[in-house]
Amino acid sequence: MIVFDFEWLSITEISIEFRYPRIQYGITKESLALTAIPLIFVQILIPFIISHWTIGPKPLNILIYSYIPRLVTGILLAIFVCVTPLFQILNSKSFHWYYYLILIILFGINEAFFHAMTVSKVAFYAKVSDPKIGGTYMTLLSTIANLGTNLTSTCMLYLATLLTWKSCTVQNLTCNRSEDEKQCTLLNGKCQIKIDAYYIQVGFCIVLGVLWFIWKHHSLNKLQVVPLHKWNIKTDDNPPSKEDSLENTTTGLVDNLTL
Repeated sequence: MIVFDFEWLSITEISIEFRYPRIQYGITKESLALTAIPLIFVQILIPFIISHWTIGPKPLNILIYSYIPRLVTGILLAIFVCVTPLFQILNSKSFHWYYYLILIILFGINEAFFHAMTVSKVAFYAKVSDPKIGGTYMTLLSTIANLGTNLTSTCMLYLATLLTWKSCTVQNLTCNRSEDEKQCTLLNGKCQIKIDAYYIQVGFCIVLGVLWFIWKHHSLNKLQVVPLHKWNIKTDDNPPSKEDSLENTTTGLVDNLTL
């Protein structure tokens, strides 16, 4: 489960903070909410599309194959945020219609890979969960994995405030604190972002994601070949089944695998 915790660290920044730079450029929250509506269909269709592979013996293959494309879409989203002002209508705070079209397409692709990875993990949890305790086992696995998502999201949002550097347009004042922003406003100035933490964090997470994938994608493959009885709660009245014994024989010395 530690493998899954660190897996989300490299892609959390892409999903969590993607909306904030767009608001900074003048895109309203209402417009962002409307662009999220088509993504509902992506969330519905993805489980049906990949169900053929997730019900097989290696459901984590979808996660492995989707990870690098998800990082690539993260780079494309960061570039798209950077060029957002180019789509703005001159002397207006609104944007051309094709900006929202490109936005929906890019974010839809990103969400497709995200949900594919999520469904892949849930399918793996369902496969290895001990049937004696029902959904409790599966809930435990999901909770531990989700802990990594929530912790990294909180850390990234906190670091975004520390890494962002803003300055006032008058008297060369800084605007890194709320008191500084009030002082800048009193001087009829405006706080402008000089260093945006979003791009720093995206770059860091992309590099970290590539390193994590190189380091741990073999561990994901090994997890899928561990005999099912190895995941069960050990009790005296729970001997391994014939199928598990046969699987243990065919997989060789799986007990010595280092995950």
